[in-house]
Formats: sequence, C-alpha cells, structure tokens
Amino acid sequence: MGSPTRAAVLLVAILLCATAWHAVAKDGQDDTVSGGGGTNGTIATGGKNTTDDKGTTGKNETVGGGTNATDDKGTGGGGKDDPTTTGKNGTDDKGTGGGGKDDSGGAFDDKGGGKDDGSFSGGGRDDGNGCEKGGVDCNRGVTFVDVSACGQLLAKLQIAQTGAATTVFCPLNTGLTKLARHFNFASVDALIAGLDSYPNKAEVARVMQFHVVDPRKVYTKAGFVAATGGLSLTTLLTASDATKKLTVTQQTTSKGKLRIKVAGAGRDEDVLSFDLTFGGIYAGATTGFIVHAIEESLLRPNCTGCGGGGNGSGNSSSSSGIEDKPDGEYDKPSGKPVTAADVADCKRLLEAASISYEGSTVFCPTNKVIAHLAKAVGLKTTQALLDDMAKGPASFYLKWVAKVRARGGRRGPNSGSGASVLRFHVAVGVYPQYSLPTGTMEPLNTLQTPDDPSAVIKLFKGKSILFPFKLVVYVKNPVASEQAKVTRFNLTFAGDYDGSTSYVVHALNTPLLLPPGTFSTFDKFLFSLRTTTFYSARYFRPFIKKALKGNTAATLFLPLDSAWTALGERIPLLPWSRDIFIDSIESSKQLRETLAKYHYVEGPVTSGKVVTRLGQQITVDSPAVGKVTGALNPLNVATLKATYTVGYLTIFVIDGFPLLPVIL
Repeated sequence: MGSPTRAAVLLVAILLCATAWHAVAKDGQDDTVSGGGGTNGTIATGGKNTTDDKGTTGKNETVGGGTNATDDKGTGGGGKDDPTTTGKNGTDDKGTGGGGKDDSGGAFDDKGGGKDDGSFSGGGRDDGNGCEKGGVDCNRGVTFVDVSACGQLLAKLQIAQTGAATTVFCPLNTGLTKLARHFNFASVDALIAGLDSYPNKAEVARVMQFHVVDPRKVYTKAGFVAATGGLSLTTLLTASDATKKLTVTQQTTSKGKLRIKVAGAGRDEDVLSFDLTFGGIYAGATTGFIVHAIEESLLRPNCTGCGGGGNGSGNSSSSSGIEDKPDGEYDKPSGKPVTAADVADCKRLLEAASISYEGSTVFCPTNKVIAHLAKAVGLKTTQALLDDMAKGPASFYLKWVAKVRARGGRRGPNSGSGASVLRFHVAVGVYPQYSLPTGTMEPLNTLQTPDDPSAVIKLFKGKSILFPFKLVVYVKNPVASEQAKVTRFNLTFAGDYDGSTSYVVHALNTPLLLPPGTFSTFDKFLFSLRTTTFYSARYFRPFIKKALKGNTAATLFLPLDSAWTALGERIPLLPWSRDIFIDSIESSKQLRETLAKYHYVEGPVTSGKVVTRLGQQITVDSPAVGKVTGALNPLNVATLKATYTVGYLTIFVIDGFPLLPVIL
C-alpha cells in the first residue's frame, strides 16, 4: 500500500503546481511577466473562464490572457513568449504588427500572425478569417519577389527611373503574364525580351505609365489608412488624358476588417501588399519606388493586333457590355480543365487525313466530342473511326459526311470528303487567344476556303448563361446554323502554347461538322425533342434501337405529339380510323410495333411510293414539298416539319397525323 500512497501524494502535488502555474498564465509557455504572453495573452493572471475562482481575468479577458484578448496580436504579445516584456512578435520585436493567433487584436489585425517582415503589414498569408484579399494587414504571402517583373518592365521601358521617390501600383508577375498575352507574348519574360523590336512597345509603356503616380510622391500604407475619404492620384498619363487618374478607397469587409482598393480606367484591384520596393521593404528611401502590389493591370491594351482591344478602358467587348477578361477568366466548361491530352484524338484525325497544321490555328473538338462523332457516323469508338478513315471510298465516315452535306448547304460548307470537313477546322495563320478577331467578326480563312469560298469561320463573344459577368467565345460558319464554344485557349498537342510552336490549338465543345440536327444516339435525339415527341418515344424506341444496330442507311418518319392526339385519346376522332387511337395503341404492344415498322424505311427516301419495313407503302412527295400520305386513307396526310440525323438514320419529323397502315 505504501507505493500507491506515495503515488497519490505525488499526483496531488503535481495538480497543485499545475493550478498555481495556470493562475499565472493559462495558455502561455512562460507567461509570468507583463508583456510576455504565450499563444493567448499578455498578462493573463486568471483561470480559464472565471473571474474569481482562480484569478481576476479569464481566457477571454479583454486586457490580457484570453484567446480573444485585444492586445494579443495588435500592439504587443503574441507568438511564443521569449521571457521579455514584449513577446516574440510584439511591439518592439520586428514591427508594429507582430501577432500570435488572435484575430480580434489591434485596429486592423486579422489572424495573420506568422513572421513579421518589418513593414506595416503584420503577418503572413491570410488564413481566411476575415481579411479577404487586400486586407491591410494580410499580404497573402506577397513579397517584392512577386512584383519583380514589374520592376524589370519599368526599367526596360525607362519609366520614372530618375528623380525623387514615387509610388507605383505593380501587378503581380502572374498578372503581367496575362498582360503579356494581351500583346500576344506567351509570358512577361518573353515580352521583356522582345520589347525592343515590338511594334506596340509604346502601348506597353502607356499601360505601365498608368500605374505610376506623377508628380512624384510617396504614399505609404499608413497614408492610405489615414485617408478615410479616399485619394485621387494623378499618373504619368494624366497630363495627356485627364481621365487617366487613380482613385484609392477604403472598404470594410464582412468581418469588419479594412482593405484598400485602387481603381482606374473602369477597373479596380485590391492592394495585396504594401510598402515594398523592388529589392525588399520600403524604409524611407528618397529615390526609386515605393511599391504596392495588385493582382492585375488596371489598363488593357488598345492597339492594332492587341488582344483585349477596345478602347483601353477594360470594356473592350462593347457589344456585350462586359469586361474582356484575361486567360482563364472566360466561362469554363464543367468538370476538369481541358489540357493537351484532351485534344490528342484531334491530332490523330488530322494526321490520319494527312492534313498539315503548321502555320495554322486548329479548332479542335475534344476527345470526348470526337467519340460522339464516331457514334454519329455509326462506329463505336474513336479508334474504329480512325480505322474506317483508312478505307478510302469504302469509308463509313466519308459516306456519312457526303450524306449530311447533301441535306443542304445551309448546314455548313459544301464538301464531298471527310478530309475537307477536317480542313474546315484549321484556320490559316497562327492566332493565339488575344489575336483572334472576336470583336470584329472578320472571317478567318481555313484550309478548305480555296476549294469552297463559304468555308470560313467567325468568332464572337457572348455572355455565359451561368455567369453573365463572364465571356464565352463561339466559333461558327457564317452560312451555317451550327456553332461551337471554345472551352480552352492556347494549347498545342504537347502542352500549353508558349509562342515557340508554329501552330496553336483552341479546344471546342462540339465539332463544326455536326449540325444542331445531328445526334450521336437515338436517345439523345429523343431527349432533345422530349417535350414534343413523348408518344413517339414510347411507341418507336424499342424497335428503332434494334434497327440501328445494323449500321445501314434508313429513314424514320416521327410524328409529333400533336399528330397522335389528332387521332383521339380515349375515343377515336377520325371516322376513317376508328380502330387506331391513343388508348388502343397504349394497350397493344403489337400495334405499337406495327406502327413503328410502318414509319421506318430501309435506305434513303426521295419521292414516290415507298415500301416500309411493315411491307406496306407510303406515298412521299419530295422533301422540299414535305407531304407524306399513309395507306389507310387519302386523308391520312402528314407534313414534314424538320429533318435530323442519327448515324445512318435520317429522321423526318411530321405533323398532322401519324402514318396509318391497313390493319390486317
């Protein structure tokens, strides 16, 4: 029993020591001095959450101690105590910010914490507790390294390189890469390297000058914070254009934190980090720059051949009334981003057709889309499509293309071969994203244009349905009803386009080969007309699904719901068709299959008397006239409303009445 008793005594002693230690500083590591503070406090003389039990404060004491102490991160304390009167990141350590974990400390503090860099911004990256981007005490990890390209560009252009210190709002390196792409350079490094011989060098200089304050003056973060009413700053462009000014304003976030915004030329950006130089932290230098980091350029280029174009105000898409965004800001397709791997099958098709894309812009349907194309032709896989193309005149694909095109020039450029359709997707000349004539609707010639003058394509911008503030770029043929959406710009077949290849690829969500009336499966066709062909879908689908497995040309006459209801639902409405109405059809599987076979013809249909799969005739006027008569009665007349294609199946949608056979 002696040993357990000694253990109990020892345990009680440990608990008493722990209680005494907690009476000094609950959460500190060595919190026995007035300025120290551990993670949660500077004085903290009390217990965890009480006022009288074990001390006079508590974990949430407003003077010292608690997790949410007002002095925790803002003006003192913070971090792990170093047994001094301040704290590792306190007021005398490395700046005025410092900070531990607390986010309710000093006037503009968030939860930044981290290592203070000696500037006014007291901390590391924003951890999502209210700063949001641009919070004055959250620099999101942005340092002078992140604006180095801005310094190089200003030096290359010899902008404001001499004289007293002045203020510049510098886009991040990533933002300047986006700007470089407006000038059709793959990166900001490529822009800097090619600047001396670049015809639009003056426009690059104009864009950068807009970010430099003139007359030369230093504006610090402290000055922005003190200017509660905002500031209006003139720039190097203001003398020649009075509208080219910058406005600095303050905003309070939903968490009550302050952030600074700078606006000009119709755009605005949050200031992400303050009081930098191109070599470190601004420390009062009287020459050079004081740099405040923003994400992107405030001014868009306005020059011949510049992407983004327009009036340089940022509203370059005047027709849509929304801002022309840089790379990646266009509406993206759902799912994973499109990469070079997603257009690999497009390359295989081009090579199978011996089509060269050097010196060209290829508008490539993605692999998934090409797989649908294979099914539309009547083949199961992309590989089967490639194998089929090697068959020459016997190719299903070539015959299918000829059949689709024979249905009318209104559906696109006339062409007699599959290769010509593929050439229609290859535009002559290399057009990266911002070189594309999306605002002028000027046509681009394709490899097929010399043989067919109508085989040109145009690009235009529209608003995204889901995100109206974003743009969508469409590609279409002027004489066709079809159009495709660009789902990714600036690719090659090996990766991202960087300007080093002699071609560029833009991915499409559908091939321009497929008109809107062409579907890869019968189910997809039925789904597209689901609101008007409910009865036909029920009556015909089982038979048609079997018939399509033969991969042979056929024709289907598909009545609209209005045609079926003309027969009557519960009672027959037509004296010449007393036995066929909706209730009688619904109750008889045999009658449904009989009607499906009577509306199905093997092979193409032109005009005259045609024998159906049922073995009875229908009388067909030419498709241009659009009149079909059933065998049951001369009054059984249907009219042609629309034409569709599913693989080798041509579908004529009819109205008036269904085609009715003589019931044997």
